Amino acid sequence: MANTNSAKKRIQIAERNRLENKNYKSTVRTLMKRCFVACGIFEKEPGDESKADLQKTFNLAFSKIDKAVKKRCFA
Repeated sequence: MANTNSAKKRIQIAERNRLENKNYKSTVRTLMKRCFVACGIFEKEPGDESKADLQKTFNLAFSKIDKAVKKRCFA
């Protein structure tokens, strides 16, 4: 167990960062799975509606990835 106040604080910060990283990783995995499903649908039935859905899922995934990289969650 930590003896100094600064060590206790570092433990709290590390736990907070771990939970934030876990959240980003989980969200990115989910969004990537949605992208793969949308790609499969577009491959089977190419059309404007499936293309728009694919583009929307790509935008969401890339947005979340960019935010995670900006916060250094994937270091």
